[in-house]
Amino acid sequence: MFKRKILPNPVFLMLLITLSSKLMAQVPTEKSLLWKISGKELAHNSYLFGTVHVIDSTHFFMPQVWIDSFEACQVFVTENNNESWKLREVRQAARLQRYPKGGTIAQDLNEEDFRRLNKFLKDSLQLTNKKIKQVLRLKPYVLLSALSNNKPGTKGYETEFIRMARNRKLPIQALATPTQTLGYLEKVDKHLFLQQIVSDVSAEAKRATRKGVDSMTMAYLQQDLPTLHRLNEQGNAVSFFEVMVNERNKHWILAIEKMIATQPTFIAVGAGHLGGQGGVIHLLRKQGYSVLPVFSKPN
Repeated sequence: MFKRKILPNPVFLMLLITLSSKLMAQVPTEKSLLWKISGKELAHNSYLFGTVHVIDSTHFFMPQVWIDSFEACQVFVTENNNESWKLREVRQAARLQRYPKGGTIAQDLNEEDFRRLNKFLKDSLQLTNKKIKQVLRLKPYVLLSALSNNKPGTKGYETEFIRMARNRKLPIQALATPTQTLGYLEKVDKHLFLQQIVSDVSAEAKRATRKGVDSMTMAYLQQDLPTLHRLNEQGNAVSFFEVMVNERNKHWILAIEKMIATQPTFIAVGAGHLGGQGGVIHLLRKQGYSVLPVFSKPN
């Protein structure tokens, strides 16, 4: 006598498959800045890392597991990298970054804010009058980036990974051309950038926003991706977040898939691009990849 083989209920099986798919594509909740990309017949693992573009040098940390994952890859990729840009693209980007017809940011700021910006460039950044004239010709989104990346006593993760890539003679690639990135920035209301510039050069505004900055730094040190996503979303206008985060993420997915298909790749983008429904992790999972956290001890 033999036992009858019991076949699984097809309805239950479909529910199980649907549930598994949803779990694979779920929004990340784990506390990690480094994520391993595998599956979907990839021959090699690749890695996705969330950076903060600049951080106080005393807070900078680099766990060994991050270094090991970087050294397991053959290509380094960041959001933007002028080493991979062609001369024609660089020249075109340079034109787009400046006010046309000799204009300056003075035409978009009131007299008091413009005076404060001038004083900041001279006293805090110690720029010469000639250099200040050049800086004032930069459009608000370019000037804001320059101010953020030139704060004293800070260090950048992209800069450190680029240094490590150069030491290993790795190819350094970018997820977008300069004109593509500038195209997104041109979509954003320039007054959002102007407001942030005024805030950055204002001592009163700095004191008022210090709590928010500390919260972001603490979340980064704890590798708390969900909190970073929430703070990033709350701290930016909806129009800015939709264009500069969600739209760019969708564009990056196509580039990432091509890169990781051929060789192990280490991809470093701002941590604010990783979490949430529109984040890179969720979008890659929706494409069928396994994207799992690589844990390290929080700083």
